[in-house]
Amino acid sequence: MRLFHGDTDIASLQGAFTSVTRPYDAFDRPFHGFVYKIEGSSQYVFNNKVVELHKNELMYLPEHSYYAIRAENGGKYIIINFALHSPAPADEPTKISFRDHSKVYKLVHQIQHLWVMKNDVDVLMAKSLLYQIMAEIARQQESVYISPEAREKISTAIQYLRQHLYDSGLRVRDLHTLLGMSDTYFRKLFTQVYGLSPVQYINRERIEQAKSLLVSGDFGTIEQVAQAAGFSDVYYFSKVFKSQTGQPPTEWRRYTPRIKVEGAGC
Repeated sequence: MRLFHGDTDIASLQGAFTSVTRPYDAFDRPFHGFVYKIEGSSQYVFNNKVVELHKNELMYLPEHSYYAIRAENGGKYIIINFALHSPAPADEPTKISFRDHSKVYKLVHQIQHLWVMKNDVDVLMAKSLLYQIMAEIARQQESVYISPEAREKISTAIQYLRQHLYDSGLRVRDLHTLLGMSDTYFRKLFTQVYGLSPVQYINRERIEQAKSLLVSGDFGTIEQVAQAAGFSDVYYFSKVFKSQTGQPPTEWRRYTPRIKVEGAGC
């Protein structure tokens, strides 16, 4: 089911800020919202369902919805609240995992920045970017059909990946062996679902982790960051990092400020 269509009509933007996920119970949520996880993971509980939201995933939260948030390793998120003239696209929270999260990542950060400025022109620009996020969600939901059984297998692979992502001994062959698939079929199926090969997905997630480690100040050397992010070879790590960010890790850390945290609850 597609959440957003050509007749989706944004009435107003109600807020956009970064915060830290904490346990929270929402009753009759006053606005629609997008939660974009910057780091960590959290659980959303609603209608006897438990949905985990991980780093670089987005959750749509409907107006008037009821849910609970459980956050053992909650980390940071960006919340964007908005009102619609058009009907609610869904009556319960809906998670979206993007094949390529980089565009949505930039959009949510741009909206947050514009909201801080909050003059009329900036609010108009922020609304236009919010429409772009909705368009990216619609595009993501138009992906090719994959059977529920195949999606379940890939979901199992992703769970395994997340448990072992920062283990430098992780191998793609571990995944297709786990699922009882041939290497060729597994790679094809994985790419259909995520738009990335397994190796590309692993490297993307490890580089995102490395970015967090670089700005945390907890690691003194690039070698330590590489190892903590799952790379056994610091030179390969630096090569992959530069290919994804355009900068070597030392330069990226030098010019990247820490993320400012404000607000609470979503």
